[in-house]
Amino acid sequence: MHRRLLLLALFAALGCGSTPLGDGIGQPPASYLPLPHLLPLTVREVYRAATGPDVSFVEIANDSTTEQALANLSLCDAHGCQSLAGEAPLPAAGEPGSRRAITVPVYDAMTTGDDTFALVASVGEVALADQATGVVHSYLAWGADPSTLTGSWQGAAVLSGVTEPGDFVPVAWPMPPGVAVAGEAGVQGCAAPSPNTTAILDDTLCDVAPATVRVNELFPGAPGWIELYNEQAVPLSLYGARLCVAPHCTVLTRAAMIQAGGYVVIEVDLGGDAAEVTLALPGVAAALAATGLLSYVRYGDSAPTMWITRAVAALLLEDPSAAAAPPTSEQSLTFDAASGSGSAAWRSATPSRGLVNTIP
Repeated sequence: MHRRLLLLALFAALGCGSTPLGDGIGQPPASYLPLPHLLPLTVREVYRAATGPDVSFVEIANDSTTEQALANLSLCDAHGCQSLAGEAPLPAAGEPGSRRAITVPVYDAMTTGDDTFALVASVGEVALADQATGVVHSYLAWGADPSTLTGSWQGAAVLSGVTEPGDFVPVAWPMPPGVAVAGEAGVQGCAAPSPNTTAILDDTLCDVAPATVRVNELFPGAPGWIELYNEQAVPLSLYGARLCVAPHCTVLTRAAMIQAGGYVVIEVDLGGDAAEVTLALPGVAAALAATGLLSYVRYGDSAPTMWITRAVAALLLEDPSAAAAPPTSEQSLTFDAASGSGSAAWRSATPSRGLVNTIP
């Protein structure tokens, strides 16, 4: 709430007239209003360690010829901020210590508070911000359009002139261990973790990984629910993924974690005897690129929507003109892997919420 008030104050300070903002996003013409004073500091690298001795960090670099203080700044994401009040100033660029990797926490569904800054694998943002003014001095986002994340700092970063709307680094999903998101010389991408040194960007580390999660069971009763199954051998964060019951989509929160070979159930209104359901990668727009579709099922007399049809046809998941039969009363629609794929793989069964499917 405190941050929202500060952002409102920043909007008020910048004015709300209709004067055009010029060619650069967040960069008003000199005759309009100057940008807030930005410090010559850059978020250069973000690394979320999976397990083992590696430490998760956010690296900040001083790009100027003078020492820069960090004490009034914070590292922020869509949920909270970590104060840098205890950090010593950064020496001038080129001097030892002008880059500093600051240790940060990783998100844990059991222990991390809802309003706590913490890194999540595959999707996230880091804003180097002055909470007192709402000014963002540097910003880095990855895995999904930050505007889809409730509470994102992207709006403040755009106002400060350090990013553009919808700008983020596309990364593999799920993001493999040992990969950091970095920016060097104005170019952003993936790299091997390199705390306190220049990162070497490697585009192959950002390649999209194979789909590993699927819709496994649907229950259209009251309350309705959708069960997702993690086919891979490691836990997975579903933060930022889109679960759609056409024509509406829900962006999953960072609390949506799924264990290796495990299940997660999401309560949703399926609308009765007919529905079209998709699960899409984080960062995929409403038009759904074919490579971003994880799972699809349509049952009853629901008509396939145009954007779903294009995505499904491109992936050859099934003939989108075919729909599974709706489940009978008090039963769920269950995926039977032994029956292949497409509409033939779905059948009515006794609901087995969060458990291995019971196939009749």
